[in-house]
Amino acid sequence: MNSELMMFFVSTVVAGIICYLLIQFRAGYIHDKRMKTFFPLCLVTLFWVLLNAAVTVVNRDYFAFVYATKVAFTCFVPWLLLWFIFNFTESKLGRYRLIRYLTVILPAIDILVLITSPLHMQYFTTFDYPVLGKGILFNIHYLLISFACMWAYALLIPYIIKNFLRNPLLLITGFGTIVPFILNILYSFHPTGYAFDITPLTVFFTVVLFAYLSYASRTSHSEQAIFADALAQITQSPALSAGVLEDAAKIIARQGCIALEASRVGIWSISEEDAICRNITTFDLASNRVTVQPDLDLSGSRDYIRLLKTKRQIAVDNAALPNVLTDILGDYGPNICAMLDSPMRVEGKLAGVVCIEQDRSPAFPKKREWTSAEKDFVSSLSDFMAVARTSADRRKLAAHTVDMMDNLPGMVYQCANDAPDFTITFASQGSTALTGYTPDQLVGSGMEKLFGLVHPDDAEAVRREHAEALEKGLPKEIVFRILTQDGGEKWVWERGRIVDMAADGTPGLLECFCMDITEKRYLEKEIDQKAAIVFELQTTVLQTISELVEYRDDITGGHVERTRFFLERFVDCMKAQGVYTNMIAGWDMDLFLLSSQLHDVGKIAIRDGILMKPGKLTAEEFEQMKKHTTLGMEIIDKIDKRTTSTTFLDYARILAGTHHERWDGAGYPSGISGTDIPLMGRLMAIADVYDALINVRPYKRAFSHEEAVKIIREGSGTQFDPTLVGVFLSCEKQFLYTGKAQPPSHDLAAGDSVS
Repeated sequence: MNSELMMFFVSTVVAGIICYLLIQFRAGYIHDKRMKTFFPLCLVTLFWVLLNAAVTVVNRDYFAFVYATKVAFTCFVPWLLLWFIFNFTESKLGRYRLIRYLTVILPAIDILVLITSPLHMQYFTTFDYPVLGKGILFNIHYLLISFACMWAYALLIPYIIKNFLRNPLLLITGFGTIVPFILNILYSFHPTGYAFDITPLTVFFTVVLFAYLSYASRTSHSEQAIFADALAQITQSPALSAGVLEDAAKIIARQGCIALEASRVGIWSISEEDAICRNITTFDLASNRVTVQPDLDLSGSRDYIRLLKTKRQIAVDNAALPNVLTDILGDYGPNICAMLDSPMRVEGKLAGVVCIEQDRSPAFPKKREWTSAEKDFVSSLSDFMAVARTSADRRKLAAHTVDMMDNLPGMVYQCANDAPDFTITFASQGSTALTGYTPDQLVGSGMEKLFGLVHPDDAEAVRREHAEALEKGLPKEIVFRILTQDGGEKWVWERGRIVDMAADGTPGLLECFCMDITEKRYLEKEIDQKAAIVFELQTTVLQTISELVEYRDDITGGHVERTRFFLERFVDCMKAQGVYTNMIAGWDMDLFLLSSQLHDVGKIAIRDGILMKPGKLTAEEFEQMKKHTTLGMEIIDKIDKRTTSTTFLDYARILAGTHHERWDGAGYPSGISGTDIPLMGRLMAIADVYDALINVRPYKRAFSHEEAVKIIREGSGTQFDPTLVGVFLSCEKQFLYTGKAQPPSHDLAAGDSVS
C-alpha cells in the first residue's frame, strides 16, 4: 500500500477518535471539567482537517490533503501530550496558572507551524523539512516535545517503580511509550530522512500510551493521594471513636479544608423542627484557626432544607449566577464564589451538613468547578461526621445508662464468655449496697465469684437455672437468697438475658439485673398470712349465713353444699371443652364457689309458713317466695357496706339475684334473657334446678338422675343457656352426688317451681 495512503488511513482514524471525544464531551460522558481545555484544541484541529479537505475537493490535490492532515496531527499530538503533563504536575507548578498560560502559548506556536511548514508536494515520498534549517519553528516544536516527554518521564519513573507491583500495566505502558518516542527522535534528526514519514504515527501512539499513564498518575498519586491521606488522618483520630463530637468536627474540618485548599469548611447540625442550623465548628484556611459561628435561622430557606433531604450534595460552581440559592448565599458573605454542601444523615434522617466555602481569589477569580473526586471526598467527610455524631450519641446514652444503673435499687452486671468460664466485665455501683463488694472487686472475676454469694440451700437451683438458660438461649428469672460480705442474708430477684451470640453460636455476652427483695419478701409473707386470716373470716361469715338459711329450711338441708359441688364439676367441664374460657379465666374460683353458698340467702326473710309449706304454694305465696332473690341482694348489700373488700360479695350478689332468670326472659326478678344474664347466674340456674329435681321437696318426690337430665335437656333454649346444657349433657355422669339420698315423697305437680 502506498505510504501516503497509509498515512491518510491513520489520519482518518485519528480524526474519527477526535470526533468521538467531542461527541462524548458534549453528551456529558466526560465528567472531568478540565476537559474543557481540550475542547477548543479538538475544534481547531478538526477545523484544519476539514478546511484542507474542502480545498482538496476543489483542487483535486489529494496528496496535499494527506500532507496537511499529517501536519495538523503532528501539531495536535504535542499539545495533547503537554495538556496531560501539566494536569499531572499542576499541584507542583501552581493550580491552573501554567495551564492557563499554555492555552494561549501553544495555539500560537501551532498556528505559526502550520503557516510556515514547507509543503514539498512534489516530493511526497520524502520529507526533509525537520532538518537542514528548513522549518525553524517546526524544529523548535520537536524540541518542545522532547523536553515535555523527558520531563514527564522524570516525574513518572518514581511513581512507576513504587507502584508497578500493584499495577504491572504501569511498567509496560511506561516502557512502551519509549519506543515510538526514540523512533520519532531518530527520524527527526536523520540527515537524509526516511521514505516513510512515521512522525504522526509515532507521536500518536506515544500520546495514547502516555495519556493513560499520566492521567492515572495525576488522579492516583496527587489528588487521590492527598484525599486518602486526609481521610487516614481522620480515621486515626481518637476523638472519632471516643465520640467527642466537637474534637472530631475540628479534625474533620481542618483536614478537609487543607486537602481541598478551600477557604473554609464549616460543620453544622440541623434541627428540622425549629429550622435552626447550629455551628459545631468552622476551620478557616487563611488564618489557620478554628472558630464557632452564630446559629443560622433556616425558616426562610425551606428549599435548601428540602434539597439537603433529597439530594446527595448541593454544588454551586459560580455563586454569581442568578437564581442560585439566593436565600442562603447571603449567609456565606459577599466574597463567596463557590460552595459545596454535603448532608450528614444519622439513621436515615438529616442531622447536619458539611459546608465547603470558596472565596474569590487569584486562583478562583469568578468560580470553582468541583471535580467528582472532590465531591466524593466531601461526601466522605459528611459520612465521618455522621459516624462521630452516632458515636457521641452512643457515648451520651452509655453514660446515661451507667448513671441510671448506678441509681437503680440493685445491681446490673455483664459477663463475657471467656471459655471455659464467663468473666464479669461490668458491675454497677449498686453491687456495694447489695452484696458488700465494690464493682472493682467484682469486675475481672469469673462467674464462680457470683455463685459463691448464693445461699447454700439455693445454690443447686440457681446453677441449674443458669445452665438451662444458656443452653436454650432464653431469659432467666429466679428468686433466691445470697450471703453478703458481712455474713448477712438477703432475698434477691434476678433477671438475665443473652445480648450477644458468639460466632460459634454460643452465648457471647450476658446481661443481668439483680434486685434486693428481702423487705418485699417479708411483706409478701406477712400479707399472705393476713390474707389467709381474712379469707378464713370471710369463709366463716359466708358459711355461718348459709347455715342459718339451711337451719330455717331443714327440708332443703345440704342444698348449698351440693350446688357448690355441682358448680365445681360444671366449671371443670367447661374448661376441658373450651366453653366460655375467656370469661371464667378472670374469676377467683375459690371465692366463686364460696359465694355460691349465699345464692338463697334471701330465704331468711321469707315467712316460715311459706318457706316450709308442705303443699303447693298459692299464687300470692309464690310471689312472696320469688322475692327471696331481691331480698338476698339487699342482705348482701348491707353486709358489703360493713366490709372494705371490693370483690368479697360481688359474686354472691350476682348469684343471689340472677339464678332464677330464664334464657327466654320469663324468669325473675328482672326478666332479662340470653347473654344479658351473667354467666354465673346461668351456671347456678342449672345446678340449682338439678339439685332440686333429684331431692325431695314438700311438693314433689325425688327424681332420678336420668329424669333430671331429661328435664334439663327439654329446658335448653327456653329456661337454660343451650351452650351450658350441652356441657352438662356431655359431663352429666360427673354430677352424680354420693351423699345420702332422701326418701321419696310427692310427685312434681304440673306448673310447680323447682328450687
